[in-house]
Amino acid sequence: HMVDFEVNFDWTDIPDAAPNTMVLQIFNNDGSHYTTVEFTSRKGGSFRIEAGEYKFLFHNGAMSTLVERGNTYGEYELTTKQISLLSPMGKDNNLNAPPRPDDSKDEPVNDILENIWGGSYEYIEILRGVEGQSVTLKPVEATSVYTVEVRDVKNMRDDIYVSAAMSGMAQSWKI
Repeated sequence: HMVDFEVNFDWTDIPDAAPNTMVLQIFNNDGSHYTTVEFTSRKGGSFRIEAGEYKFLFHNGAMSTLVERGNTYGEYELTTKQISLLSPMGKDNNLNAPPRPDDSKDEPVNDILENIWGGSYEYIEILRGVEGQSVTLKPVEATSVYTVEVRDVKNMRDDIYVSAAMSGMAQSWKI
């Protein structure tokens, strides 16, 4: 009872979004993982699937820092790879890590996140023997951009490296 099914992505609210790929995580109605489909076009595409009832989570893919975790609808989330505090300066050795404030010294340090667009579709029924079935999914932007400006630094020279980390930020996104 396999049927052809088409997914279209509607980018009208974020027309400048330029994902490399779009990932569709398909879950059975009970929340267990069914399969993953990756589209090479931001427009979507078609694939074959068994007739049944499903839940969809979708997001852009093909990102070097992205890590997908969880294998159920309720647990699935996106995060980034853990790195050393000095990694952005090209120093990956944790043995020489600088001291950190007590309230954040045990927190993981995660890589900078690339732009993520995604969303969910809570319920869809794919019917047996019905041609031309499709769904239109509307991604939203999930990432925020923060700009930090440091002023009036004394004794700054070109041979001094500066790195910063923000604590208290969300470590993952549950779509």
